[in-house]
Amino acid sequence: SLAGHPFASVYFHSTNHPDWLSDDAAQIADELVSKGLTKKVGVSVYNNLDLEVASRLPWCSIVQAPLNPLYVPNIAVLAPSVEVAYRSIFLQGALIRSDSFHDKQHFARLSALGEKLERIARAQNVSRGELLIRFALSFVTDDARSLVVGARTNHSLHELIAAIDHDHAKNSAIQVSISQEIEPEGSELVDPRTWNSGS
Repeated sequence: SLAGHPFASVYFHSTNHPDWLSDDAAQIADELVSKGLTKKVGVSVYNNLDLEVASRLPWCSIVQAPLNPLYVPNIAVLAPSVEVAYRSIFLQGALIRSDSFHDKQHFARLSALGEKLERIARAQNVSRGELLIRFALSFVTDDARSLVVGARTNHSLHELIAAIDHDHAKNSAIQVSISQEIEPEGSELVDPRTWNSGS
């Protein structure tokens, strides 16, 4: 039995707004909590429209949202009690190794962005991976905010360890540098689901 061993949180992921707003979703969320299977139920969002819909869900107590130099989510629409777990800080790795990303439609923009990030990283004396982790950590300001980091290599784990030094001043300076150099995108580039890597 899973009772007594709850999942930390359960998300409705890659579903649509009518599903979130349905009575069925509310009933499932209520059951998950009442049966002790999880403490928190929420949704995984991709854009600010998703966030606005999530803000209307009475059962939603946690939101997983992307956060990177191309997209900073508008979490102000959420109730203060809703937790936020930031993810996609590397944009499926494209912000770390844009040279290895083969989508012809977006390659030029990602390469130019990669060059800007590389310049900022050199100025801050960090790797590009550490730069992006520190940028994301600058938004984790209290216990209601957390960060999900996917590390594919040992090198990535070392970058993560280097970034977790509680140097809030450095993280804030990186946030300022990135926001001055890089304009957030309102395009399909911020949502990897729309990418066509075979094009």
